[in-house]
Amino acid sequence: MRQVIPINSGSGDSGNPGEDLRSRLRLGEKTVQLFAALAEESMAERKWTEAAAMWQQLLDLDAQSAEGWGGLGDARFQLGAYAEALRAYDECLRLMPSDAAALQGKAETMAELERDSVDAMLSLWQSSSVQSLSALASVQPPPSDAGTAMEALSGTRDILSMVEAAMAPLEEGLAAAALGVGDWRSVIKHCTRLVVARPDHFEAWYNLGVARQQAGEVAEAEFAYRQALKVRPESTDAMLNLGMTLQLGDDSAGAREQYESLLQLAPSCVPARWNLGLLLEEMDEHEAASKQYERIVAADPTHSEAWFRLGFACLRQGEWENAAAALEHFREASPESWEGALNLAIAYQRLGRYREAIALFERVLAEQPDNGVALQGLGLAAAGVGQIEVVVGVRKKLALAKQPTAGLTFQVARWLEEKGRREDAIRVYCDALKEQPMFAEALLNLGHLLAADGKTAEASECWRRALSLRPELAAGYFDPK
Repeated sequence: MRQVIPINSGSGDSGNPGEDLRSRLRLGEKTVQLFAALAEESMAERKWTEAAAMWQQLLDLDAQSAEGWGGLGDARFQLGAYAEALRAYDECLRLMPSDAAALQGKAETMAELERDSVDAMLSLWQSSSVQSLSALASVQPPPSDAGTAMEALSGTRDILSMVEAAMAPLEEGLAAAALGVGDWRSVIKHCTRLVVARPDHFEAWYNLGVARQQAGEVAEAEFAYRQALKVRPESTDAMLNLGMTLQLGDDSAGAREQYESLLQLAPSCVPARWNLGLLLEEMDEHEAASKQYERIVAADPTHSEAWFRLGFACLRQGEWENAAAALEHFREASPESWEGALNLAIAYQRLGRYREAIALFERVLAEQPDNGVALQGLGLAAAGVGQIEVVVGVRKKLALAKQPTAGLTFQVARWLEEKGRREDAIRVYCDALKEQPMFAEALLNLGHLLAADGKTAEASECWRRALSLRPELAAGYFDPK
């Protein structure tokens, strides 16, 4: 006979009044763990009935165990009890919505339920007691002519339409479950069935577009989004995704049209404005891109990436002041970014803020010693403050790396010219022109030095070549006729 011990026996064995309760709680936890271990063991041995019983025992002790509900769902599924499995998976997902195993189990269970439903419908349809389907469609005798054949076909189509309509909610659930786990092929399958049954199903078309896009099927994604927009023309989500799909498919004009149409409906849609800005940069429309980024930072001054893109677009237009202002904002938010430091250094160098530029170029080179743009910029900024030894060192490093050095060579020649070392300056200008024969500024300065040496014919030739390249540089020095 089993001995029963009262909860409060009054025996005085426990020194703490709460100790009995804590002991029982610990015992309950151990029991739950025991049932879980036994259930897992039965599952491993494919003893599904025993496993289901163990999971149920666990849930009797702890009804809030997501693990228990998920395990019960797995066992019931293996036993073919799909309705009970579905209820268990639903309970698991109520407790733990992101449980991937439960989401997958639910999707598979719903697929089995769908298959059973379709099989039952087809079995009923094909059975000898076809008259029982009179509520769905009138049973016709074998057709004797074309007219009656069409009537029979119409009745069959009615049945199929009703089957499709009955399956739509199940397809929606299956599509949702597949979306939850990123199973794009299943999403495509179920959403395709949905749009066949219900061509006006916006969510099915939209999610079909998402799945096609994720699967890399750009043309199919575009078609699905366009169908979604036929159902709901003002859906900004569908317009945004269609624009992205067109942009991925290199249809720049189509993507731009979508983004601009969307922004007319929703001017505050930052993703559309951001994507449009990037697209305009790709199209070399940097001024138009700047306007998009300006709108973004005006609405959200903390959008650091928009400040960066604005600064870069301004650099491409030669707007050095605006570029510096935008990139300073970016640097406040992302001081560790070497790209931000490099672009701001370029803006400072162009503005004649040489020492600030040098500091930033050196910051970039500390992280990326072989960055050619930073080396060129450092040499030019150093030339601006007369640090010719830095210029020479940078030029040597670039030459060893087989990178362009004509710009720095030109700066060395200018320094030599300023120091009165005319012959050395002529030689170095010639070195710059050997590397870059169309260097208009070098031709112009070399012409001055040659003219000062009385070599007027050679000087005129240099000036004529400079004039052909950049008329504004040399027009005031001689009569080009």
